[in-house]
Amino acid sequence: MNIKILTIFFIILLGATIVLGSIYNKEYEINKSSSIFLEGKNISVVSISKDTSVLFDVDGSRDKIKNGETKTVSGVSISIADVFDTSSTIVNITINFTCGNLICEPQETPKICCTDCNCTGSFTCSLNRCLDPLKTTCNTNNGCNDNNKCTNDICSELTKTCINDPVRKCSNDDTCCPYGCTKSTDNDCKIGSCSSDKDCNDNNKCSKDKCINGICQYEGNECESNGECNPAGIVINNTYCLDKTWHTLKTVNISCKNAYECLSNTCQEGKCKERDSSLVTKKIKTEVNKYTYAAMIILVLLIIIEIIILIKKKY
Repeated sequence: MNIKILTIFFIILLGATIVLGSIYNKEYEINKSSSIFLEGKNISVVSISKDTSVLFDVDGSRDKIKNGETKTVSGVSISIADVFDTSSTIVNITINFTCGNLICEPQETPKICCTDCNCTGSFTCSLNRCLDPLKTTCNTNNGCNDNNKCTNDICSELTKTCINDPVRKCSNDDTCCPYGCTKSTDNDCKIGSCSSDKDCNDNNKCSKDKCINGICQYEGNECESNGECNPAGIVINNTYCLDKTWHTLKTVNISCKNAYECLSNTCQEGKCKERDSSLVTKKIKTEVNKYTYAAMIILVLLIIIEIIILIKKKY
């Protein structure tokens, strides 16, 4: 085969390899109960099972993906490369669009990115999710009264649904004895206030309701969202879970203790800082793969051979 044809072939091969490497080598390690933000999409690892399957949440859409499997969740292609026990997973993420640039790209739909493509009919876009106004259950906190003195009744601004979070503050004369409170810190904690666990239902499926020594105790720190229990630290719909309650992500210069509290996912010196792409997540593969190196070596050898042949012809 003519040496020039071989050279051209390997130049094309090298270019294709580099392009493919730039598309598919976007691998990240994500810890359980952590999130990353890519191209306007919020990608969270909700849980990791003992069978190494991982439950992902992408802008409120959830799917369980097994080790070695690839699925598309809310327009984001996720492939699991490896799973470390139940603590973290290495994933290959491919996104062929940018959500939030106000351009409805061919790969986008209202379901994938209503921020760019708008919702259909009477649905409204809230934090990149289309909400049906007919399915909302409240407009104000007054519409969420569950007649339980041990819950804070809140109408979520995100989903317009009721959130009845357990009261955690020890306060006298509110007829409630929250978990962790005692007779010395809350005069409502009286022996005989409950006789069984059934007397302590706080209407929160994510807490364990127990009657201990005649006092209701509500154990657990997970947050409920759309009927699912989420671990503390997870970020969904621009809110993070902490102590059974969803909190709005903090902006720059607001005090913080954990990175997940910040919209930028960066907490330094007790305050939220501008996002540093190198700190958003641990990018574990950024180098050109071994096939690219092999193609480059072959190309260099072919060029050397071509030069030697030209020199021999000249002399």
